[in-house]
Amino acid sequence: WVAISSPAQILVVPPEPVSVTLSATAQDFVHDAARELFYVSVPDSDEVVVISSHDYSIVDTITVSPRPSGLDLSHDGSTLFVALNQAGRVAYVDLTTRTVTDTIDIGTELGHSATWDILEARPDWILVSANPGSAGFAYIVLIRRDIGNAATRVASNRIIRAAPRFHRDPTAAFAYVGEGFSPNSLYKLDLSAATVPTTMERSAVRNARTSAMTAPASRFPAVRFSTLRRLRRSAP
Repeated sequence: WVAISSPAQILVVPPEPVSVTLSATAQDFVHDAARELFYVSVPDSDEVVVISSHDYSIVDTITVSPRPSGLDLSHDGSTLFVALNQAGRVAYVDLTTRTVTDTIDIGTELGHSATWDILEARPDWILVSANPGSAGFAYIVLIRRDIGNAATRVASNRIIRAAPRFHRDPTAAFAYVGEGFSPNSLYKLDLSAATVPTTMERSAVRNARTSAMTAPASRFPAVRFSTLRRLRRSAP
C-alpha cells in the first residue's frame, strides 16, 4: 500500500510502514513492477522522484518542467508519460536514460493550460485531462503516438474540468474519468472508436475521481483512494 501524504511525504506499507521524505508535496505516483521502482511527481520541485520498491530509498530524481502532475507508464514499460500542469503540455520520459525525450503541446485541444492527469488507455493512445476548476473550461484529449502525436478532443466533446482522474478498465475496452468536485460525474469512454465517445455519464458520484476498477469490468465500486492506494506487486 502507498499513500501520498502532506507535507512532502509518501507512506509505504510493505508490511511495515516506511515514510519517504520528499522535497515538496507529491501529486501522483506509478509503480514500475519490472524495474521495482516507484515514480512520484513533485510539482513544486519540477521533478519526478524515483524510489526503489525494494528498500524504499530515493535512487534518482528526473527534472520535468513545469509542474509534473499526473503520471502513467506506457504499456511496453519504456516510457513515463507526465502531465505538465500550467503548461498545456505532456512530456515523454525515456526510462532507460531517465531523460525527457519529447514534449507535446495540447493546450489548444485541452482548452486550458492546467494539464492534470494522463493515461495510456491502449498502446499509443494517450488520454489527457485538465483541471481549470471553476475558472474555465476543459476537455479530454487523445494523443495518438502511432500517427505522429496527433491530438484531438474526444469524449463526445464534453466539458470535463473538475480535477478529472482516469481509471483503466482491465479489459482495455473502456476508460473511465471521475471528477473531483461538482458535478462529481463519472464518465465511461469507448476505446473501440477513434473518437473515444462517452457511452455513460453518472452525476453526483461520491469520490468519483478516486474510484478503482475491479475485474470483472462490469463492477466499478466507488472506493476512496485519496488517502491510501494499493499497488499490485509482482511475486518475489
